[in-house]
Amino acid sequence: MKAPAPVLVVALILLSGVALVALNVQPVPVPVGCGSVIETNTTLNSNVGPCSHGFVIGAGNISLNCAGRTIIGENEFAGAGISLSGGTGVTVKNCHVTEFWFGFSLTASSKDTLANDTANGNRAGFEVTCDNCTLTGNTAYNNTADGFDLDGSNHTTFTSNAANKNGMDGFSLYGHSSIDTLKGNAASSNGGDGFDLYESVNNTFTGNRVYNNTADGFFLNGTSDGNILNRNIAKSNGYDGFLLNSVSIGNILIGDTATGNSIGFYLNASSYNILTRNTADKNGAEDFYLRGASDNALNNNTAESSDGDGFLLASSSDSNSLTTNVASNNGVAPGFSVSDSSDNVFTGNTASSDDGGGFNFGGSSDHNVLTGNTANHDVYGFAFDNSSSNSLVGNIANNNTINGFYIWGSSASNTLAQNTANGNAQYGYFDASKGTDTKGTADHYTGNECNGNGIGGSVPSGLGSPNPDPVMKK
Repeated sequence: MKAPAPVLVVALILLSGVALVALNVQPVPVPVGCGSVIETNTTLNSNVGPCSHGFVIGAGNISLNCAGRTIIGENEFAGAGISLSGGTGVTVKNCHVTEFWFGFSLTASSKDTLANDTANGNRAGFEVTCDNCTLTGNTAYNNTADGFDLDGSNHTTFTSNAANKNGMDGFSLYGHSSIDTLKGNAASSNGGDGFDLYESVNNTFTGNRVYNNTADGFFLNGTSDGNILNRNIAKSNGYDGFLLNSVSIGNILIGDTATGNSIGFYLNASSYNILTRNTADKNGAEDFYLRGASDNALNNNTAESSDGDGFLLASSSDSNSLTTNVASNNGVAPGFSVSDSSDNVFTGNTASSDDGGGFNFGGSSDHNVLTGNTANHDVYGFAFDNSSSNSLVGNIANNNTINGFYIWGSSASNTLAQNTANGNAQYGYFDASKGTDTKGTADHYTGNECNGNGIGGSVPSGLGSPNPDPVMKK
C-alpha cells in the first residue's frame, strides 16, 4: 500500500533535516593549557601560562605550531615548557618558551623536528636526546645554563641555530653523542664555551661562527675523537679558539679560522689529529700550541700577527709532522718554537718577519729533522740551545737581523748539510759549541753556503762556503 503523499513529504523533510544537522556538526575544541597532553595536530591561538608544567607531546607523527605564542613557566624550576619522550615524527615549530627548567626537552625520541623555536630565561634552552632529529632556525638566549644540550644524540642535524648570552655553553655535546652534524650555527657571548664536546665522537661541524664567549670557542675534551671541523670561525673568545684536550684523538680541522683569542689552536695531550689549511691571526698568545701532544700532522696552516709564537711545541710534544706551514709577523716570540720536544719533522715551512726568530729549539729538543724550511727577516733564522742530534738539510736563512744559524749551550751532534745563509746582519753560521767535529765544534757541517753576511760567513771560520774570515768589529 502506498503511503499518502503528505506523509512522504513530511518524512523527506525530517530526513533532510537530520542530514543537514549531521553535516553541520563541528568537533568540540579541546582547550590547550598548562599541563596539556597534545595528541593531535595543534595550533595555539594565545599565550599560555604561567605554568608549573608545560605541554607534553603524547603521540607520534603530529605537529605543534605555536604560531609565535609564548608558553610561560612559573620559574626556572617548573619542569619543561614542551616535552617529548619516546615520540617519533613530531614537529614543534614557532614556539617561544620561557621560565622553565628546560625550554624544550626531547628524550628517547627519533626523527623529530624543532624549527624556529625560541628558549630564553630557562635553566637550559634545549635538551636533546634524540636520534635522526632535525633542529633548524632555533634560538636559545639568556638561559642560566646551556643553550643547547645534546645528551647521547646520534645522527641529529643542527642547522642555523643560535645560542647567545647563555650562562654556560652555547652548544654542549656529551653522553657519547655521535655522528651529529652541526652546520651554520652561531654561539656568541656565552659564559662558557661556544661548542663543548665531552666523550663525543665522529661529529661534523661546518661553517659555524663562535664569537666573544668567556671560555673557548670549540672545546673537545675527554676522548672526543674522530670529529671533523671544517670552515668554522672562532673570534675574540676569552681562552682558545679551538682546544683539543685530554686525549682527544683522530680529529680533523680543515679550513678553520681563529682570530683575536688567547690561543688560536691548542692541542693538549691529544694525538693523531690533523690540522690542514687553518688560519690563526692576532691571537694574544700562541697561534698554534701543542703541549704534550704527539703524532699530530699540521699542514699548510698560517700563523700571523700574534703576540706569541706562531707554532709552539712544548712539554714532550714528540713525533709531530709540520709541513708547508707559514708563520709571519708574530710578536716577541719565534715563528716556530720547540721546547723539550723531540723526533718532530719540519718540512717546507716558512718563517718571516717574526720578532723572536724563525725556528727556535731549546730545552733538550733532540732528534728533530728540518728539511727545506725558510727563515727570512727574522731575528735568528734557526737557533738551537741545549739541543742535540738534530738534522738540518737544505734550509734557507736569509736577511735575518742577527745570524742565519745559531747553535749554543750544550748542543752537540747536530748535522747541518746543504743549507744556505745569505745576507744576514752578522753571521751566516755561529756555533758556540766545543768539540771534535767540524772546525772544533760539537756539530757536523757539510756543503753549506753563506754569502753577503754583515760581519762574516761563520764562527768558527769554515762552516760554510764561500767563507771569508770573520772580521770582528771593535
